[in-house]
Amino acid sequence: MAWIIDNTGYICHIFLLYHPSQVFPGKSCLPNIVIGKNVVKRILFLLFVILLISACNRTEPEAIPPQQIVANSAERMINLDGFKFAIDISGAPAFLDVDQNFSLASAEGFYVAPDKAIAAVRVLAPGLVTEVNILSVGQEQWLSGLVSDEWTALPPDWGFNPATLVDAESGFISALTSDLSEIQLSGMSKIDGGPDQELFLITGIMEGGRISELSQGLFRSEPHQIQLWIAPDTYELYRVVINAESTTEIEEATVWRVDFREFDDTVDISPPSP
Repeated sequence: MAWIIDNTGYICHIFLLYHPSQVFPGKSCLPNIVIGKNVVKRILFLLFVILLISACNRTEPEAIPPQQIVANSAERMINLDGFKFAIDISGAPAFLDVDQNFSLASAEGFYVAPDKAIAAVRVLAPGLVTEVNILSVGQEQWLSGLVSDEWTALPPDWGFNPATLVDAESGFISALTSDLSEIQLSGMSKIDGGPDQELFLITGIMEGGRISELSQGLFRSEPHQIQLWIAPDTYELYRVVINAESTTEIEEATVWRVDFREFDDTVDISPPSP
């Protein structure tokens, strides 16, 4: 039973008699109570105002500051046992050796905490494009595939050490908490090859000194523009794009794109047998 107001202004109630094939309405009114149409309109208007005020007073969840988003992401990545990474470089060359004969084009591999990595690396040289494998344990590195499939120790001035560069505690990821400025949340965005959800898009400026030292000169020491794509629920870092602007008008910028996947997964990485 529900109360209504009929077109005469009387308060009435409707009762419904249910039948297997149809519904029969019946109506009984209380003629002693009469409400004018103007009163009805005022009541309806008052209800509308109450609903409007309630909607306006509803508090939205407090937005997380972008600095906190970055800090949460760095903490999440530091606490992982391992992850898969993929590096793609475009623009000006990122040279691997002091004589600038070899440059890094891309790398894909696994990082295992605290200081191990193995990667397939695409190397460019004058008249040569080749893929080699690099294995890193701490500061020691070995290479295979350039001349033979046997592992050969690399010299210490070889510029690309994936374990050092993506190391969660002392490498690039830890630099996010100390070397970033002008941090802003630029909205939500999906990325190709990423999860089927929108991610936090964080922009800022990264100081170049520390990351240049970590990469042994692969990155310039000047400040770099940086973009981060971070999952809003887990704070996992899915993508980093670093735009290393050139200091000259002739040379173009070097753009690094680093993707992270398979969070907390590990693979067996051991130094090669003597």
